[in-house]
Amino acid sequence: MPKKGGRSLQSYEEKCRFFREASHFSSFSKDFHEKPPAAALCPHRPPPGQKFFVEIFAGKILYSARKWRILSLPEKGAPPGGGPLHHLTRRVKQHMEKILIIDDSPLQAAQLQAILKGSYDITISQTAEDGLRRASTETFSLILLDVVMPGMDGFTLLKKLQEEIITQSIPVILITSLSDIEDEQYGLTLGAVDYITKPFSPLIVEARVNTHIKLYNYRKQVELQSRTDQLTGIANRRQHDHYSVVKWSEAARLQVPFSVCMFDIDHFKVFNDTFGHPAGDRAIAAVAKTAASYLQRTTDFMARYGGEEFVAFLMGDRSDQAFAHLKKIRQAIEDLHIPHDPSVSKWVTVSIGGVTVVPRSDSSYASYLKIADTMLYDAKKFGRNRVVWADEKAKQLLEK
Repeated sequence: MPKKGGRSLQSYEEKCRFFREASHFSSFSKDFHEKPPAAALCPHRPPPGQKFFVEIFAGKILYSARKWRILSLPEKGAPPGGGPLHHLTRRVKQHMEKILIIDDSPLQAAQLQAILKGSYDITISQTAEDGLRRASTETFSLILLDVVMPGMDGFTLLKKLQEEIITQSIPVILITSLSDIEDEQYGLTLGAVDYITKPFSPLIVEARVNTHIKLYNYRKQVELQSRTDQLTGIANRRQHDHYSVVKWSEAARLQVPFSVCMFDIDHFKVFNDTFGHPAGDRAIAAVAKTAASYLQRTTDFMARYGGEEFVAFLMGDRSDQAFAHLKKIRQAIEDLHIPHDPSVSKWVTVSIGGVTVVPRSDSSYASYLKIADTMLYDAKKFGRNRVVWADEKAKQLLEK
């Protein structure tokens, strides 16, 4: 019997609503090869004994590949939708992989969309310039790019996509009527992952898109593992170096405050010499876990920069807000009451230095990271276990 959110559908009314609503976003299969239209998949009174295979996706599979025999349904038509599944179409789309089609031909773009829209969330751009803008500001798992376009052609756009840090990892499949082997070789040399010539077969398009989406997700998984610090579970320096550039550019575009800070564990060498390196690893992990628990917003980021040193940034907060928030983090770490060598401190503590700025397009993240490092040096100079901050006007804020 079908289940909705893990609960069996008991009444015929629920079953009828289940199929009525599911028909818009589910994958149905009957005892013939060609899929009938959606209306035929969920009639008000399906013939008794008809079999369906139902799959519903909403981030996770709610109901997958189970057979259900419809024995009978009410005489009257199914009630209108509006139950728990009413808005599932939107939620399903939010969890679909996104594909960007860049093609000046509305007909060809519509053909590609028709082939892929059942499995992917499709966005269409009809100019290279609009496609470049969307690729730079939105998240896509694949780009289908027409080569022959007026103005900027596909090869030129592909070069630009490969030059940008934000877009260079997005796989691009070129779609073209050019059948010259040299053209194909040129496109692949520029960075395309595949090449499909027109007229194209829907089955070939779907198969190749599916393959490259899977490869992209596999690379992302491997990349995630390579960018995660094994000791603490937070991002490592490599992830920081990549992500900081992306978020800095975003803050510059949106003209919102960007706060970056560096902090490390006070007298950590003494701690290691006194308690040993395994205890030092546990202290690093505890500090990272505590600090990360205060940096959970989508606009927050934290990474282990090296050894006992960490880096974090926050988007959208004024300097006084970021300064107050980092003071809470510093206090929370002290409140862990991890014993330190009594000759230097009773408990493990951290010193934090940071800066807040509204980025300009001609400014660099690296220069402000250096300022944060200078503030960290001042925090240690002023006695450790404190936060020192530089506000938007380069005025220094000191924790008393």
